Amino acid sequence: MLSGSIHVQRLCWTVCLLMVTMTAARAQVSNGSVAGQVTDPSGAGIPAAAVKLVNQGTGIEQIEKSDDNGNFVFPNAPAGVYTLTAEKAGFRTFDVTNLEIQVAQAVRQDVQLSL
Repeated sequence: MLSGSIHVQRLCWTVCLLMVTMTAARAQVSNGSVAGQVTDPSGAGIPAAAVKLVNQGTGIEQIEKSDDNGNFVFPNAPAGVYTLTAEKAGFRTFDVTNLEIQVAQAVRQDVQLSL
């Protein structure tokens, strides 16, 4: 009977440890994300556009290229206020300022480049 009691006690400690670990891991999330599509005036996706995300508070930059359909994503952007810039040869540069990203938030910011 003592062996069964020890087994139950170990199980309870394991469950408690798991719950504390999961709570601590959830509390450490401090990033959000930004995704969108770069398009031309007709709405067609623009591949290989340079998309830059700059944190206005820290000056830290992240740079991505749009994919074959014009899609881009910044999956790990720390919470803050940003400037998003997109450019491609033959088009005017696009800027959006004061783009706010909150913790665990997925922001959608599409970009239309003009000629």
